[in-house]
Amino acid sequence: MNLRQIGSLASLLSVDNQGNNSEMEACANKGADATCCIHSEASSGFGGCYTCIATVMESIVEAEDCDSFKANNPTFCSTLTECFVDLETVTDGKCAYFSCKDKIEPALECAHKEEANECPDLCKEELGFAFPMKTVLTIA
Repeated sequence: MNLRQIGSLASLLSVDNQGNNSEMEACANKGADATCCIHSEASSGFGGCYTCIATVMESIVEAEDCDSFKANNPTFCSTLTECFVDLETVTDGKCAYFSCKDKIEPALECAHKEEANECPDLCKEELGFAFPMKTVLTIA
């Protein structure tokens, strides 16, 4: 795994926070912890997770807000879920969700702090946690 991959997931899972440095550092550390866990626990390492999420992001249709995003991308959450959970066996997917849940969820909570509830429950029903809308819009 190279540093670019680590930085990519850390930025995906952390927050672009305008607050104090200690909070920003804590969020960056949570993103790094999630990245390291995924790298060590996922069968295809971090690269498989990154590729899966990037592929999902490449297929989305741009939107201005949460409602239009959901309307324009009806399969986004179900497709993203497959990156985290193998639905056939209900085990870890390419992003090792079950093995790294205790690292992934705090990192995503940090990402949500930055959002003004733009889409607070995006994919929560499918994933069991909400995926940060700002992250989706930034990557798209």
